[in-house]
Amino acid sequence: MNGGFLLIKKDREISSNSLDSRVKKALSFSKVGHLGTLDPLAEGLLIVMVDRATKLAKYFDNLDKVYELEIRLGARTKSLDLEGEIIESMNVDFEGQEKLIDKTLKSFIGKQSQIPPLASAIKVNGKKLYELERANIDYTPKGRDVELIDAKRISDIKTIENNSYFTCLCHTSKGYYVRSLARDFGDKLNVPSLASRINRVKVGEFNVDNAYTLKDVEEGNYKLINPLDYLNFKRVKLDDITALKNGVWMKNTYGKHEYIIFCDKLGTPIAISKLDTKVNAYRIDTMLEL
Repeated sequence: MNGGFLLIKKDREISSNSLDSRVKKALSFSKVGHLGTLDPLAEGLLIVMVDRATKLAKYFDNLDKVYELEIRLGARTKSLDLEGEIIESMNVDFEGQEKLIDKTLKSFIGKQSQIPPLASAIKVNGKKLYELERANIDYTPKGRDVELIDAKRISDIKTIENNSYFTCLCHTSKGYYVRSLARDFGDKLNVPSLASRINRVKVGEFNVDNAYTLKDVEEGNYKLINPLDYLNFKRVKLDDITALKNGVWMKNTYGKHEYIIFCDKLGTPIAISKLDTKVNAYRIDTMLEL
């Protein structure tokens, strides 16, 4: 297909949308988007979708993620990260309290209702939460069902200028905010807290170790990934694709697969079709570029 996924290692201080714009401008792609927005102060893996591959975003919507999260105990900002002024502070020293820190961290593992940060892109009545915050509109976000699949501390606990820091590795579901984890962690210890560093290292099967820097991409040193290779959908070859291309539904003789990638007789993907259980047939969900 025309286009693909581009794995980029995003730096701090640049927004995900700004990175998209720079990629589009530098390489003259017609369409550019991304999977899973990273906050401007977060770094790490951003999956950029290019041209026709932007149509496949919905099939990758539920990917879990892995973050390196540094939690700072003793300070809090409204954004729950280093952006903005500190609104609450306290002198703390958790050095030598590894058992307490580890026990507290493990208490968050599992499914939960999480209150997202007010400074986030979640929409409420057509407005993004960060837009409400900037307009000084008082609003408390509703809890969302998410899961912390696993978490472990991967650094020593250090106290610097009366605040304590440690880094943990967090494996999360879709929709999970590690900034909220940083906030809730401090709340459990009755101290203000924030996320002082966020580094996303994995999204589904995609790893930051295989990502390019923005400079690499702007200099033409990059390779696109075919996202179809990462869809675990059954593939079916058709001797004649005329009916499929004309929008005819394919009678189901393939089993109970939610999606099927229909290909021509040479194995070239033509369309992703979805099973309609009411009529037991597959209708085209996404046409793919030949």
